[in-house]
Amino acid sequence: MSRLLYRLGRAAALRPWRFIVVWLVLVAAMAGLSGVAGEPCTTTTRWPGRARSRPPTC
Repeated sequence: MSRLLYRLGRAAALRPWRFIVVWLVLVAAMAGLSGVAGEPCTTTTRWPGRARSRPPTC
C-alpha cells in the first residue's frame, strides 16, 4: 500500500496540472451521476414506525 501511495504522490508532484484536471473531471462526473441517479437532498429524516417529532427550539 505504501508503494502505491508513494507512486501516486510522486506522479502528482511531477504532473500537478494533470492531477488537478483529473480531480475536476471526477468531481463533475460524480455531481452529474448524483443528479441523474440520486434522490433529491432533503433536511428531514423519516424513521419507519416512529412518530414525527418537532426539533427542539433554542
